[in-house]
Amino acid sequence: MISLILASIYYATVPWKVLWKLQEDAETLRHRHSPTPLATVNNVVGSGTQPLMLDPFLGRDRGHEDRDKMEFVKKMMMHAWDSYTTYASPADELHPIARKPKNWYDPHTLLSTPIDALDTLFIMNLTSRYTAAKSLVLSSLNLNLNTSINVFETTIRILGGLLSAYELEGDERLLERATELGRKFVNGGVFETRTGFALNYLNLASGVALDSGGSAMTANLAEMGTLQLEMQYLSDLTGDGVFAQKALFIYEQLHAMNRTFKGLYPSDYAADNLEVTSEKYGIGAGADSFYEYLLKIWLATGEERYRDWYIDAANDIANHLVNVSEDGANYFVPDTYYWQSVGLNPGTHFHHLTCFAGGMLSLGALTHRHANWTVHLDLGRRITDTCVRAYISTPTGLAGETSVGTNLTRPGDGNYAQRPELVESLFYMWRLTHDPYWREAGWKIVQSIEKWCRGEGGYHGLKSVWYTELEPNDTQESFFLAETLKYLYLLFASDDLIPLEKYVFNTEAHPLSVRGHGKRSDPSRWVRIPKDGEWYRPVGEVRDLTEEWVLRRERGVNERRAELQERSRKEAEEIQRRFEEGRKEEEQRLEEIERERRMKEREERVRGVGGGGGREEDERKKERDRIMKEREDRMRGVYEKKVAAEGG
Repeated sequence: MISLILASIYYATVPWKVLWKLQEDAETLRHRHSPTPLATVNNVVGSGTQPLMLDPFLGRDRGHEDRDKMEFVKKMMMHAWDSYTTYASPADELHPIARKPKNWYDPHTLLSTPIDALDTLFIMNLTSRYTAAKSLVLSSLNLNLNTSINVFETTIRILGGLLSAYELEGDERLLERATELGRKFVNGGVFETRTGFALNYLNLASGVALDSGGSAMTANLAEMGTLQLEMQYLSDLTGDGVFAQKALFIYEQLHAMNRTFKGLYPSDYAADNLEVTSEKYGIGAGADSFYEYLLKIWLATGEERYRDWYIDAANDIANHLVNVSEDGANYFVPDTYYWQSVGLNPGTHFHHLTCFAGGMLSLGALTHRHANWTVHLDLGRRITDTCVRAYISTPTGLAGETSVGTNLTRPGDGNYAQRPELVESLFYMWRLTHDPYWREAGWKIVQSIEKWCRGEGGYHGLKSVWYTELEPNDTQESFFLAETLKYLYLLFASDDLIPLEKYVFNTEAHPLSVRGHGKRSDPSRWVRIPKDGEWYRPVGEVRDLTEEWVLRRERGVNERRAELQERSRKEAEEIQRRFEEGRKEEEQRLEEIERERRMKEREERVRGVGGGGGREEDERKKERDRIMKEREDRMRGVYEKKVAAEGG
């Protein structure tokens, strides 16, 4: 039904620039703008020797630079980076208010901010800062840490950041470190499950992989479905197909499963069988980047089955997941559960993460203008516009983690975590339409970030975009430098700075060349993507692990359990320490108030005004004791809850 509604109103609402593009003669554009085809060696598109030859999907007008706004965003990047190097290097991230370092795997660091920031510094021509960041990475990155790292986050930030910096600058040492990390994944236990699904926690020293709960039982759609772009790119650059084989096989297994909807995939799975563990659907947390990578792996390689799977997904997102507010103004994608007895049951809130879908749907539509592509294009525009209005509906001009799709003026989860998904879609919508509305929306976001989130020690988040009196969140996320600032900078640049015809961005905004361009311009180096019957194990089947892997995993479970217990102990100690510090600070504050009160009473007695009697003194003491008790109870409750949750 939604497809029919969108199709009926499409030509009345789509921006005029898009209409201009649709009316261009496709054959003429193809003749004028298609690149000269590369010579075919042995195989066909997607099999290893010929890139994807898209019809031109951008206009002949490459857009103008807004140098003033580019320079403004560039200065924001300089402040964010310089604050990190001053107060947090070489840690993963920065606490900008406390001006202290933050590590994901304390006390270890994977240099998340320096690696995430590399290509942004390069693109902005911040040469000295880029050189310093690269030197730090090459000298200090330790890929043999005796701790379990998050494979998904490490892939998109560390592997993607290293590969992108290599793509742009060409320093072979960056590719060597990326290859070392990739081999940790394929030689370790990440893909060693009965299904071939990837586990998301890997001990870099032992090579044992487990799930987030310290076992090897579960897998998540986004976590295991967002490794493919980087791993396939790594295969093309190194000539070793094992990276692509292991990662892309996951797509084959997912596609072979029995599913309720042709194009939709649930968020959660068992790692040891091909059965769905819950029918939760959506394009937010736990699912988002899987759908993004279906499109981008096609754009990167030209392998048509990924395009077909993406189109099935886009159709079902439009038909089953998109919700429209009663007034017809808001188009949003909430988390949706399916029960056989009642069907789909959507929520009323949408996550900020889903705002990426506007750019994805629009890019997918204009790069493959067939069937109902105009519906996808218009839907992408409407989702992006809804997210823009979610921003301007708040007092800060920023949006929180969730918004109420049925009424954007009602507060959802107001936490602002510096997320990039809307500015990502603004970047795509500008590149695809050149409608100034998208740039104007981006500039308002720049001004809001600068007003509400800039501090002397860097950029922080907000505990609430609705209540400005609340304290800020004390984290400068690495993706703020990798994604948010990069997309804002590119939004005001010309189309020829990281052109979409030659690059795809991974989900952390790290640009990688598509086949036929950049580091993948030589077709003789491409690794063939397997066809049916050519995978390293049968599709649609499960197989038992070898005894060696069973024993390694058993040891790993015990090690991971001990690691989690030790981490919980340290976190509990940290909470207790903060509790004690907070109590002392509160006591000092109340004592200061009491001293000021007594001084005021003495001054009043000297002037003959008179002071309070004994009863008033008792009342003040009771009030002081009450405040102290409330604070202690509140802090103790947080502490006990943390201990119970983590220790149990």
